[in-house]
Amino acid sequence: MDSDDTFMIYRRFGYVQARLLLEKQDDLRYLEDKLDILDSEDSFDDRDMLRTRSNYEEPRKELMARLENTFIEYGKSGWCV
Repeated sequence: MDSDDTFMIYRRFGYVQARLLLEKQDDLRYLEDKLDILDSEDSFDDRDMLRTRSNYEEPRKELMARLENTFIEYGKSGWCV
């Protein structure tokens, strides 16, 4: 197999790749739901809350960081599509 590049054959593990990608999608959906809940709570309390970053509290900052990391991981796993 190593004598010529044309003989190199590797498995794609398409099923595993699809499952991993679906898992990331589900993680993103869950985090997106949590963000929607925070947004609705904040807009109920203060309509200007969503317009400024100065009012961000730690739970929102942590959630946004988790969302960003998960989204980046999801984007990197796009190799399977």
